[in-house]
Amino acid sequence: MKPFVLYCLPHAGGSSYLFNSWIKVLDKEIECMPFEYPGRGKMLSKSPYADIQNASMDVVEQIKHTLHGRDYALFGHSMGALIAYETLDQIKKAGIDQPVHVYLSGKTAPFHSRAPEALRYKLSDELFLQEIVQLGGLPDEFVQNRELLDYFLPIIRDDFRLVETYKHQVREPIEQEVSILYGSKDSSMIGSIEDWNKIFRSTVNYHTFNGGHFFYQDYVEEIVGIINQMFRTLSIQRFS
Repeated sequence: MKPFVLYCLPHAGGSSYLFNSWIKVLDKEIECMPFEYPGRGKMLSKSPYADIQNASMDVVEQIKHTLHGRDYALFGHSMGALIAYETLDQIKKAGIDQPVHVYLSGKTAPFHSRAPEALRYKLSDELFLQEIVQLGGLPDEFVQNRELLDYFLPIIRDDFRLVETYKHQVREPIEQEVSILYGSKDSSMIGSIEDWNKIFRSTVNYHTFNGGHFFYQDYVEEIVGIINQMFRTLSIQRFS
C-alpha cells in the first residue's frame, strides 16, 4: 500500500478520468484517488446530490473507507474546490484526521456568490451552453454533437445548481495547510482571490498560472510537481 493518498475532486460536469494524466507524473509513493460524482462514469446510476454538503459527506465516506491510516491531501477544482472546502468541516465532525494539505483551484472564497439574476443554472439551454463554452473546457466536437449535449447538459446544469444554491456558513478560521491555485485570465472569479485569507488561520499559499478557468488541465506537470514536493517534504519530516 502506498504511504500517501491524493483525493481529487473534478469541476462541474467533470469526471474522474480528468485525473488519469496525473497518475503518470505523481511520485510512486502517492496513490491518486479521483472522485466520481453521481450520474457519470462509474456512478452513472446514482442519484444527483441534493447540495454541496451532501457531496462533502460522500467524500468523507470514501476517505473513511480508503484511507487506512495514511497521510492524505485534497485537490479540488472549481466546484471540486467548494466541495473540498466543505469536506474539511465534515472531516472535523466525523472525527477523522485532517488532510496534511488542501489544494483549492479555480475558486474564490466560498462566501462570494452570484446575484439571483445572474444564476446560470436557470438559463435556457441555448444561453447556458453559451456560458459554459465561454468558460472553456468543452471541445468543439462536444459542442457540435447534439446527442452528447442532450445527455451531458443536464448533468452540467445540475452541478451548477449545486454551486449556485450553496449557502456559506460563517465559521471560525480554519487551521489547515492550504494552497490556492488560479488562472490569471479566469473571468469567472467573483471577488478577490486573496479573500481565502479570511477563511484560513494559517498562511495561505497562492500559485498563479497563465490561463483561464481550466488552466489546471494545461499545467499538469507543474501542479503535480507542487504536490509531489509537499509529500516529499512530509516524507523527510516523518521518516527521517
